[in-house]
Amino acid sequence: MPPKKRSRLGRHTAAAAAKKAKRSAINASAVAAQRASEDPQQRATRLATNAAVASYDAASTASDGPETRSKRSAIKASAVAAQRASEDPQQRATPLATNAAATAASTFSTHSHDSDQQRSTFQRNSRRRDTKANAEQNDLQYLDLSKLCALFYSVIL
Repeated sequence: MPPKKRSRLGRHTAAAAAKKAKRSAINASAVAAQRASEDPQQRATRLATNAAVASYDAASTASDGPETRSKRSAIKASAVAAQRASEDPQQRATPLATNAAATAASTFSTHSHDSDQQRSTFQRNSRRRDTKANAEQNDLQYLDLSKLCALFYSVIL
């Protein structure tokens, strides 16, 4: 018996998969060629932009509630890092931008407000009553990010 022909749907799926594989290979080779020909400043800009995007994504996922002051500060710090890296021909800013993004992401993961859900009701209520302590804690987080920005500026300039 001759082999069974593929159905129309099967042929379409195979053709679509082949087309997608071809497109992916073309895109991969184009990206490889572009990266091989980029100069150090373009590379620094690309890496710093990726770090800023990663920082923003980490900030967004870590804090689902309203935007906090520390979240805004970290996003601004990563944006400044990306800008400085794009202006820095010696690539000093690229590792600093990556560190700023990592610090911002770790700040949100350790100080996330979702950790309240893991505490007992008594602990949550006690914590909420002590608003002054909460305000001081938020200020400390803000100061840590401010110190990071100040350190970043001092190294760059």
